[in-house]
Formats: sequence, C-alpha cells, structure tokens
Amino acid sequence: MKGFAPYLLVIVTLLALGSCKKERRNPNGITVQGGNVTVTGRVMHHSLFVAKCKVFIKYNTTVFPGKDTTLYDSYKIADDYGYVQFEQIVNGNYYLYAKGFDPNVAQEVWGYLPFNISVAKGETQEIDLTIPVSE
Repeated sequence: MKGFAPYLLVIVTLLALGSCKKERRNPNGITVQGGNVTVTGRVMHHSLFVAKCKVFIKYNTTVFPGKDTTLYDSYKIADDYGYVQFEQIVNGNYYLYAKGFDPNVAQEVWGYLPFNISVAKGETQEIDLTIPVSE
C-alpha cells in the first residue's frame, strides 16, 4: 500500500489543478466578469453604408480616445456593406472609432460611438450598433 500513496498524491494534484478556472481578461489584461457578447456595427454616412472602413475599439474607457489610432486596442475592416463584428466582448465601457472614404461624396469620413455592455455572468447576447460618420 505504501507504493500506491505517491501515485494517489499525483492523481489528486492533477485533478485539483485541472479544476481551477482561469480568470477572463480583456485584451488589456484586466479581469472581467459578465456575459459573452458579439457586437455588430454598421458604418453609416447620410443613411448609406460606407464599405471598407477601419473600425477601432478601445476597451475600458468612458472618454473618447481621439483620432490617434495607436491609442486603440484593436481594429477590424468593415465588409462591402459597412458591417464589422467584434466577438467575445465582456462587461465594460467601450468606444468605437470608424474612419474611411465615402465614394458617394468623394471625401474622408470619420465618427465615433461610445457604448456599454452589462450582461449577467454566463449570458450571451448580440448587440447591433450604427456607427455614424461624417466629413
């Protein structure tokens, strides 16, 4: 029976380590709680979509970060219909900043949109936003 004790200790240790749940962190490394949200945004100018805009996201802020894109945490490029999607977003305050070119007016356009997510832990949700831009 003495030879069995070390094996039992290893098994119990592995089970204990395997049952630990990793904390969820946003891209800035801040521990977060709440649901798993997919945010879909559509870039619009004068009620028309703007294709291929870059849409930047800033996590954990209630203040517009400005036009300097190096201050943002991530970005995506909108599709041909102005849609962009950010996945696995958790509770917090965010800013979206979009910039691109509107061929309908032949000008550069930009705009921003603050938003907040507050969902219950374990809940999943989809949010659709319109990101207004102007010259």
